Amino acid sequence: MKNARYWIWLQTALGYGSAKAIRVLEHFDSVADFYNAGENKWREMKMFTSLELERLKKASLNQADQVIRECDRCGYSIITPDDDQYPVRLLRIKDPPVVLYVWGTLPDIDDNVTIAMVGTRKCTENGLIVAELLGYRIAQAGGIIVSGGAKGIDTACSQGAVDAKSASVIVLGCGLNHPYLLDNLQIRNNVAKNGAVISEYQPRYSSSRYTFPRRNRIMSALALGVVVVESPKKSGSLITADHALEQGKDVYAIPGDIMSEAYAGNNAMLQDGATAVYTPYDILSEYVSEYPHRLNLKNAAIPISEDKLFNKIAQRYIPKDNEGYFVKKPVDKAKPMEKVADVKEDYGEFVLPRSNVPLSEKTSKIYNCFTKEDVTIDILISRSGMDIGTVLAAVTELEIYGLIKSLPGERYKVNL
Repeated sequence: MKNARYWIWLQTALGYGSAKAIRVLEHFDSVADFYNAGENKWREMKMFTSLELERLKKASLNQADQVIRECDRCGYSIITPDDDQYPVRLLRIKDPPVVLYVWGTLPDIDDNVTIAMVGTRKCTENGLIVAELLGYRIAQAGGIIVSGGAKGIDTACSQGAVDAKSASVIVLGCGLNHPYLLDNLQIRNNVAKNGAVISEYQPRYSSSRYTFPRRNRIMSALALGVVVVESPKKSGSLITADHALEQGKDVYAIPGDIMSEAYAGNNAMLQDGATAVYTPYDILSEYVSEYPHRLNLKNAAIPISEDKLFNKIAQRYIPKDNEGYFVKKPVDKAKPMEKVADVKEDYGEFVLPRSNVPLSEKTSKIYNCFTKEDVTIDILISRSGMDIGTVLAAVTELEIYGLIKSLPGERYKVNL
């Protein structure tokens, strides 16, 4: 945990997911040198807003030391970009986490076939079975499963890796000590035994609607590819797939019934060019030439629908009747976002679509700053008069609700 107190200080000052944190190394030999340089040097960099400069002055190393002591008490590791264990794959994205809090042992990400698996919490029984089976087979073949640790598809994927006795990773959207989803604690315990539960958030940091989308960029960055197991059209799991595309990663999707809303997101991804998955081989074959020392594809070519494990895993999720047949339950279908009447906003004759989802006052104000042209974060800051943290949080919320979409070059546009 080299320079941990300085990285924690910088993270506290600039906020989680700031793209500026890692950039201090463009100007200084170390983050400690940046800290010791002081306010005048920070201003000369012309990189920080007045609010960020104020927060850099107010943030304390004492607070960072308290975080370190708490991690020591809990047995958590702290990994920073100065440590050998820090994944190089994370440094390839524009906004890498400058601190990782680790429960367990983080596998050697850079020398492994790491596959992120995502999907909705409100999934079908079939989705759970496929998620666990695919997670098991990928892990059995030597891959490392990354999930978000939520209920539904996430848990099933991780359970498959645990059953295969493989190292795996869970990336949380809150601190390791935050009482998030306590009834799902067992899967995190099991993953930490052979792998790691990690977070960029300080141990007691609480979850929110903003922390999970930010977490998703880490999942896709760690992975070589992202598999969408089951997702309706509007789902947070698709944000991970979008991050993967932006980061140049491979995207895979399980084909689903075109009449089912539960697979509307999957089918949309396939239409946009994602690779269809019928067997684990469809995923792992992409990486066997680069990682022959890691992969064993003995059982990878078995179609998921024909795998003998399917019925065995199904017993965990689908009850049987008295004659031994699986009992089918009605599927909870994801409700698509409703279209509502368009209204005119402040910018010329452009008609800004409105949503029926509730937006906070600040998010609503920032949404009203959009025009038909794509914009940058700096433009939104200028139009709204709000600080960068508020704007970034609002943009994340608007992406989740499907009101805007991200474009290459850190630009955003209304999703018409």
